[in-house]
Amino acid sequence: MPTTTPTPARLGNAIRWFRKRRDLSIEELAGKAEIHTTYLSGIELGQRNPSWNIVRSLSEALDIEVSAVVLLAEELADRQRESSRPSPTDPTSS
Repeated sequence: MPTTTPTPARLGNAIRWFRKRRDLSIEELAGKAEIHTTYLSGIELGQRNPSWNIVRSLSEALDIEVSAVVLLAEELADRQRESSRPSPTDPTSS
């Protein structure tokens, strides 16, 4: 079970992943979600922290549940946390 709170960057990565999986351009997804393309680009780059209403609009435009976006963002955050944790055999971990 995910234990790390996702950052705006991980949320953006999750949205980008779903957008590319649906073979949509930023312009297409932004149009469907009724947001500006530069705002969507900022979300995907982790430079913007979207409201729940924006996340819901993007989820609807992607035809997925909001929970799917959040779950993927949490998984990405957990993977990052795990990869940055020193290994038990790492001499710098003591």
